[in-house]
Amino acid sequence: MRPGFMPKERVRRGFVYAGRIMRPVRTENGASVLILVLWTLFFLGALALAVGGHVSANVRMAAYLNQSVRAHYAAVAGVEKAIAAALQTPTNFIAYRNHAADFEDVAVGDAEFSVSYLVFGGGPDPSVTTNFGIITESVMIDIDWDHWTNRARLDVLVGDALAANILSNYPAHKRIELESTRRYGTYDTLQEMLAVDDIDRETFELLEPLTTLAKFKWRFGEGKRERRASFRGLSEGRVRAGEDGAIIAEKRISFVFCTEPVTNILYWREH
Repeated sequence: MRPGFMPKERVRRGFVYAGRIMRPVRTENGASVLILVLWTLFFLGALALAVGGHVSANVRMAAYLNQSVRAHYAAVAGVEKAIAAALQTPTNFIAYRNHAADFEDVAVGDAEFSVSYLVFGGGPDPSVTTNFGIITESVMIDIDWDHWTNRARLDVLVGDALAANILSNYPAHKRIELESTRRYGTYDTLQEMLAVDDIDRETFELLEPLTTLAKFKWRFGEGKRERRASFRGLSEGRVRAGEDGAIIAEKRISFVFCTEPVTNILYWREH
């Protein structure tokens, strides 16, 4: 074999230096670089997953807020329709009248609303019926007036002891004397019932749609009172999705309003 000459197959396995085959030597630096690359890929992957999860959560939250806003304004539309109906034909909205055709599952854009109220059976009958539409405040249980009719109806719903608390335990400084011999308390809002002893949220939710205040039914001034044209209802706005029409967002508004002498919202609670 000639000096300096190496077969091709032997050259392929190394490189020639001074007539000898030199083998590549593996060092620890190469392994360190590989580990560094793997750790970099791991952290980049973890960062990508974290960012993706955050973005996905924000997208879901934005969709939920959008649906909630649509449901809210559908419920507001129900209140507006109730007010418009009362202004047009107020005598039609009395107790025990059901207006399902006008107030049940009314479409508004891609949402819907229903407006309803509860009717208490009265007397010893504790049943409560749901009707669609609005009802006059004059048939509600007046928690500002400690009269036997109000006490009897509350007694059926929550018992005599709690009925007595509701009708007599409001602050003494809120009582006012009218021309008649009756005494009326001045609850500022129905939610003040929550301050009465032994009333919890569940009991309040039961009583709220069935009770009223003196100021919702009457206008007071100059030592006299005049009956209000006032009404109440519960507006429920809903957004549905899917072939089965499942509810994906819902908002509820309990409201009381009067139409005389001017239209005015007397009570409003979103829940």
